[in-house]
Amino acid sequence: MRVGDATGPGPGQGPGATTETRLRAVVARVAHVEPDSFGVDDDLRVRLGLDSLSVLRIAAGVEREFGVTVPDAKLHEMRTLREMEGIVGGKA
Repeated sequence: MRVGDATGPGPGQGPGATTETRLRAVVARVAHVEPDSFGVDDDLRVRLGLDSLSVLRIAAGVEREFGVTVPDAKLHEMRTLREMEGIVGGKA
């Protein structure tokens, strides 16, 4: 799955950044919000009002940031940062 978006490198994404920090930066850029405006267990679709295209953009950003492939079947599991960490940790 590859979808173009505007998620280039940003703050908090250096080599020493945690997985959570890096995921927050990807989500925040796509949703146009501050990285600390949502919790690890918040349903991002509800909290940030994400639509399906935003979820695809987040998935593309995660793929780019972590060098993983997010299968289409896993997109429904990307509702919270914690779930995303599981996908990234398991290398999707």
